[in-house]
Amino acid sequence: MTLLLTNEDVKNLLTMNDCIEVLEEAYRELGNGRAVSRPRSQTYVPGSKEGFYHMLKSFDGSIPSMKVSALRLSSDILFGTVVNGKKRREKFPALPGGMFLGLVLLFSTENGELLAIIQDGYIQIMRVGGTSGVAAKYLARRDAAILGLFGSGWQARTQAMALREVRNLRKVKVYSPNAEHRNAFAEEMEKEIGLEIEPVSRPEDAAKGCDIVSTATNSLDPVIKGEWIEEGMHLTSVGNHELDESSYSRMEVIVARTRTKPSNFYPAEMSDQLPSFVRAYWDGVKLSKELSELSEVVAGKVKGRSNDTQITFYGSVGADGSGGLGIQFAATGLKVYELAKKSGVGRDIPLEWFLQKIHS
Repeated sequence: MTLLLTNEDVKNLLTMNDCIEVLEEAYRELGNGRAVSRPRSQTYVPGSKEGFYHMLKSFDGSIPSMKVSALRLSSDILFGTVVNGKKRREKFPALPGGMFLGLVLLFSTENGELLAIIQDGYIQIMRVGGTSGVAAKYLARRDAAILGLFGSGWQARTQAMALREVRNLRKVKVYSPNAEHRNAFAEEMEKEIGLEIEPVSRPEDAAKGCDIVSTATNSLDPVIKGEWIEEGMHLTSVGNHELDESSYSRMEVIVARTRTKPSNFYPAEMSDQLPSFVRAYWDGVKLSKELSELSEVVAGKVKGRSNDTQITFYGSVGADGSGGLGIQFAATGLKVYELAKKSGVGRDIPLEWFLQKIHS
């Protein structure tokens, strides 16, 4: 039987601690050459309305030690908009009932069986936050206590959850251009993670005096300025666009999700918004600073933070954006599958529905 799991199932099963633990192991396997991830493929075509695009996205990964492979795929309608003077990329819920479509397919590497079909929404935001947690474990100062957060959506929530797991935080400062959103975020997350959360009205105040700064926005324009970055700070970003040019010049340790360069990554008008640091890397220009991968750091092949004054960065400069790596979905998908089987959660559907005598 193949197990069908919803976002609600995943939310009830997967803790952030579990997520960080299994992701760290997945990155260690990748760094040691014992796992593989195919770079993300995104195909954009014009949509039915001016300024809208259809994006078909897929990527996959395999972890032999865990005996699983996973394919993540989604079919999205995108459009550009401007909010408070900032360009943003948004997904439009074009499906019946205002819905989106995204799936994780989990396979056994032993016999090729389709173990599970999992809605990708909740597992997606958990693995983004969880990977930031893994990175902070190796890159943030051990005494980091104050988190500055840009964004008040789902991605911002899991950033706070994950960073709290790996560092003994005592306070979070959050900025969003929408006062109602940031105030609601502070009220809800204060109860959820048990930390003081202060909503701030100026973006620079969300960085001032912070040990870790995380950006989790939809902005296509920078939300962080280099002049706000302080000695010893660790920064993490979900998207390519969130830090300005001067921010990159101040970084002393740069760790990427992947060094993989893009293929059909953005329409031209979207890629034009990327920082020159990122575009230079994409164009094959040799960078003045070493660019490491998180898997190399976790595997101990590359050093992370070496002193408390360094400014460290983890984020996206490769082709992945916040889409990440297939191994993330293989690892978290397996964890959810195991927890579901143990708890009797999910719906069984006949494996025979997917089997055929003709091989491709």
